[in-house]
Amino acid sequence: MTSEFGSLEFSFAELPKKVFVTGTDTGVGKTVVSCAILLKSAIETGQTPAYLKPAQTGVAAGEGDAAFVRKLFEQCEIDVDIEVPYELAEALAPLVAAERAGKDLDTNVVASVFAELAESHEVVVVEGAGGLLVPFAPGVLMADLASVLGLPVVITCSPLLGTLNHSRLTVESALARGLEVVGVVISGWPAHPGIAEETNRERLADFTGVPLLGVIPEIAGLDTEAPNALALKALAGDLRKSDEN
Repeated sequence: MTSEFGSLEFSFAELPKKVFVTGTDTGVGKTVVSCAILLKSAIETGQTPAYLKPAQTGVAAGEGDAAFVRKLFEQCEIDVDIEVPYELAEALAPLVAAERAGKDLDTNVVASVFAELAESHEVVVVEGAGGLLVPFAPGVLMADLASVLGLPVVITCSPLLGTLNHSRLTVESALARGLEVVGVVISGWPAHPGIAEETNRERLADFTGVPLLGVIPEIAGLDTEAPNALALKALAGDLRKSDEN
């Protein structure tokens, strides 16, 4: 569909009920993509989905990606269950932030929280930090965490120049580690795309070898740390409309 905010498309019909959302980099829109998957499933099934952020860094307790998800669902008047086992103040890779804070991050804790959510929820989205090779704990990358949880991967990417390289690197890294890649989602699609954005969109699936699952528009004020209420309403409205198509 096309709205005043840009192009919004999804083809999540065959998406697994439980997925790990990663990105080609930090700040590419993983949380927005996670919300899209969660909200679409909630609208379609009428059931409460669950969101798990294994480690949130760079914000005070109760802020960040999980708070963004909560606020968006409040705008939609839809329930979502949220778990964040670890919260760390410094905006660093989880391993580094934890070491500097004198804390230990335990994959078993994350796995236990996930197992509880998976038992009580049909749909669970786990959102990683940064990209697949970001260190979570000593000897444990985000890719390893996805493997421990037994989850297929959805990759979030930018529409900008360089995304073909970054996306293929991420896909190949995931496959090399035995992970299933469901597909990629472009986040932050501009209202007036240039030739780089248009050709990236056209070639992304063929170049990476995985499906292009969706395109989410860029919305002014859509900041996961301090989301503008109007931007949240805009995204919520567009996500709802996308489900009607």
